[in-house]
Amino acid sequence: MKQVLREYSHSTQNAYVITDYSTFPKEVLEFIYKEIIPERIRRNSFTKMLVGENLKHRNVKKNEKKYLQEHRLINFPTGMGLENQEILLWENKIGFLSFGNKEIFGMIIESKSIFQMLENIFCLIWENADNL
Repeated sequence: MKQVLREYSHSTQNAYVITDYSTFPKEVLEFIYKEIIPERIRRNSFTKMLVGENLKHRNVKKNEKKYLQEHRLINFPTGMGLENQEILLWENKIGFLSFGNKEIFGMIIESKSIFQMLENIFCLIWENADNL
């Protein structure tokens, strides 16, 4: 999981993330704020993030510019969502992370065509999601 995040952090291109970090374990969030976000800032890499509608995600607006991020809210139907999961898209790579049920792992798929398909889906959702 950390290796996926580190590889994502070394990208110099903009990235897309679908996540619900309000459900992440504390140690994962600490790692992201200590290592991943500073590296993305150092590389001047912007991230667009789709996040589930909740109070914690609404409170991130104040730090968006500082962290080179923009968030949009999506409403998942009841019983559906991204609890303990994250999808990252960057440089023709797709990172899948899971933090739930005592399983912490990540994997990367590198595929230009799959990346483009998921990027198109992300952009479609992005254009129809609520601004913070």
